Amino acid sequence: MDEESRHQLVVDRIAALHPRVQAAAQPVAVHSVSWSQVPHIHGAWVNWPDYDHPAFHRLQRGLDRIQFAGDGLNPLTAWMAGAFSSAGEALLRTIENASERK
Repeated sequence: MDEESRHQLVVDRIAALHPRVQAAAQPVAVHSVSWSQVPHIHGAWVNWPDYDHPAFHRLQRGLDRIQFAGDGLNPLTAWMAGAFSSAGEALLRTIENASERK
């Protein structure tokens, strides 16, 4: 979808949700990114084939002192809640690993 069409789609969707907004306020400036078109990015978030994918579980487990965290390692992909949950899980694994080394 080209940039102008994306912008119009957003305005139309907001107007459908909030009919009074369309008459009262129009965007002064708009910026959007088509993440799938940015080289080497391939999207704004990870898109696992399913959450039983071996790589998903391997990254979630980490490796001893090396732990990974982020929304991409939680089923709530692309949401802050997923990132927070993943960080909490990584912290618990770090504590468990440290306890086992003592």
